[in-house]
Amino acid sequence: MNPLQQAATIHQNLSSLQGDARKAYIEKFRAENGDKIFAAVLFHDHQPVYRPGVDAADTPEIQQTVLGSGDADNRRDIYTHAEAYPIESMPPNQADFGTQVSFTGSLMQNLNELAARGEWPGPNWNQNYHEVHATDRTSLGNARLDFVNFPYYHPLMGAIATGQDDKDLELQLRMHQVAVQQEFGAPVSRGCFPAEMSFSEREIPVLAKAGVQWTIVDNVHIDRANQDYNNPGDGLKPPNKADQQNPGAHTYEPLPNDLAKNDLVSPQALRPHYAKYVNPSTGNEDVTIVVPQDRGLSSGIQKVRDASQLQAVIDRLGPFNTDPAHPLLVLYATDGDNNGSNSGDFHRNVPIDIATRYPGKVVFTTLQDYLDLFPPERPKEVTDANGIRHYQGGDVVHVEDGSWWGANLGDPQFSKWVDDPAYTGYSPKKNAWAVLTAARNIVQTADALEPTDTSDASMKNLIAGTGTDTQQAWRPFLEGEASDFEYWGPNEPMSYSPVTASNMAIDHANQVFARHPGQDTVGPSVFLPLHTPYNPKGGPASFQVVTYAYDMSGIKDIQVRYREVEDLSNATYAGTWDHETAMQPQKFPEPEPKPSVWVEPKARADEYRANLDVEVPQGRPGTYVQYFVEATDNHGNVTRSPVRNVYVASSEKS
Repeated sequence: MNPLQQAATIHQNLSSLQGDARKAYIEKFRAENGDKIFAAVLFHDHQPVYRPGVDAADTPEIQQTVLGSGDADNRRDIYTHAEAYPIESMPPNQADFGTQVSFTGSLMQNLNELAARGEWPGPNWNQNYHEVHATDRTSLGNARLDFVNFPYYHPLMGAIATGQDDKDLELQLRMHQVAVQQEFGAPVSRGCFPAEMSFSEREIPVLAKAGVQWTIVDNVHIDRANQDYNNPGDGLKPPNKADQQNPGAHTYEPLPNDLAKNDLVSPQALRPHYAKYVNPSTGNEDVTIVVPQDRGLSSGIQKVRDASQLQAVIDRLGPFNTDPAHPLLVLYATDGDNNGSNSGDFHRNVPIDIATRYPGKVVFTTLQDYLDLFPPERPKEVTDANGIRHYQGGDVVHVEDGSWWGANLGDPQFSKWVDDPAYTGYSPKKNAWAVLTAARNIVQTADALEPTDTSDASMKNLIAGTGTDTQQAWRPFLEGEASDFEYWGPNEPMSYSPVTASNMAIDHANQVFARHPGQDTVGPSVFLPLHTPYNPKGGPASFQVVTYAYDMSGIKDIQVRYREVEDLSNATYAGTWDHETAMQPQKFPEPEPKPSVWVEPKARADEYRANLDVEVPQGRPGTYVQYFVEATDNHGNVTRSPVRNVYVASSEKS
């Protein structure tokens, strides 16, 4: 019996074992398979709500990309059947292995709108997936077709999350959970694929609120956070030393990369770990498991369309696969309906090839089965004398902000969607984020007056576009957060979909304010502060902090507070902030002339900038700086942004 058959036999036995006998079989599985490389695959399927307020069947984009021909033919197969092909076609000795799928809420919404109009895919489009998802299990009891958690409308979570009050993202995640259960049945996945794989540790608290236990991240953002990482060929800005918090010496091996970049990967970046976030207001800590995908191999598999590149992992990283409790895991995460992967043959053949090409060396698995068998060491939860929750020890790594390879290589400032903070001219991206920042404040203020809860009933209202005025304000705002809208130029209609959505949200919020005139208990909305240059040097105007801020009652005061520190162990607002600098509003640049597709916003945030002066002590190579933006409205309501860290190098010649 080959090792894969042995693994399948162990899984089958597990289905009937309980207690100590079950634990013994898990240990046996680890012993027999721990030296092997494990592999898994995720397919990402998505269509946005291209034009908020317009039925999907009436948008030219859906007519072309879903109801058209060519690629649209393939997508129709994927949206109804192809994600189940590898499970239905696997050889008998692979009966416990499956795939992960991120099927977005907006895609489900579009398909349901098309069906309601009598168009393809018809009323039973979800029948095949419902049956496979709800009934096909591994012997560990996990779904073979795992519809992982996803923020419903595809928002850029890494740039949006504040780590404190992220109700919009909580609603996005909860809406998706309810939609998956409505369309595909139980169970609810324990994992998450963030849109664009845009991850920041600021997401961890809202993931925990939604019951998510693990999330997928790009492996380069684990390696770039290592103190010994040095790879100018990765195509990104050099990592800022404030992010290089993972100690130790690491081995880096080159792996195939079709992006014409030098892809150096450590064994650490091919194993799950825990990541941690500290709430700057309370000091409470939250953790989640981060499951890395390999960016080079994930991109390449869409081109070579087979598992041949796994040979490089076996050859180069196999010698470091020496921990039977935490074997290497190669996760291929790809678009399922774009970029060369939009065919049923790809969906069927690639997983089968991964599962069968390397018997005795590679074990194809689901992510949940892998984590059940080989979990990273969880840090110990402790509560201090002040009732503050901390996590100590365990396998915890720092993960740099960023996304996956397909968007400006996933740089830590999300530049595919957010303009470089040095840029002062007009762009649809700047316009979109400024409008969304204003709309967020207005919708959150309405929600504080007439709150929306996160019950299933409320989520069903949000999905249907019905319910209270607050719920009907949240719905278009959440649609407008889709990251798709920041891809396009000033003459593209989709560039202004966030404005259309925000205007709709404001109209509904105004119905709430009519019942509560003059009431405002919510502080200003402040977009994630960014700094430029990314790796600054000390001296006058060492770097500039840039943000958008808005309050419907007007902003009275906005400033940057900052301090130089020797280490970054204090991630809270507590302690002394030695400096503060007022931020200055900038005249928002307008396109001249305005394009024919221009949508006039009903509210838009101002852009604010401030120069920070950092003097690096003589003889030192640099210093760490922590900063945050504090904004106060005319009612005295205060908002503090996340605490940001930056290393400022000495301007002295070395």
